[in-house]
Amino acid sequence: MKTIMKPLGIIASVIALSGTAKSVFAEEGTFESVGSLLLVMRSIQMDGEVASTGFGEGALHIISSSGKPFGDIAAMPLTCVVYSKSSNGAFNLESNCEAAASSDDKFFLVGKRSRDDAGPSGGGEGHVSIIGGQGIFEGISGQCDYAVQYHAVNASISTFEAGCFWEID
Repeated sequence: MKTIMKPLGIIASVIALSGTAKSVFAEEGTFESVGSLLLVMRSIQMDGEVASTGFGEGALHIISSSGKPFGDIAAMPLTCVVYSKSSNGAFNLESNCEAAASSDDKFFLVGKRSRDDAGPSGGGEGHVSIIGGQGIFEGISGQCDYAVQYHAVNASISTFEAGCFWEID
């Protein structure tokens, strides 16, 4: 009986240590960013609903960071696919985006927003989840709050600000 208990105790100790090692060695930090996107959207109306989808390209600028992996990056291309639906005053938007510091170093974001002041000078606030990456962003996750504003003359151009918390396991 003692020989069975001893290996189980060692296994339990290894499991307990591996759980704490992950949190001790995880990197985490914050960054603030601004950016812009040029969106090409198409919409259809049906039965009181408006469904829109589109593609956007622009840039994400890191304006402050608590350190790596964002500390050495000033700006990176941002590419997004956007889908929104509005009906009876309700609005839901989801965007899936890729921010690429290089062809090997990129991270992925999913943005959601339920408020939209459509048209020039409109916009809204939302939430972004950082859902993974590759290269220097391998294992990254995080959360951001953001605000977007549409350009006063051309609503296809939007600017945004975001504050983010991230961690890499």
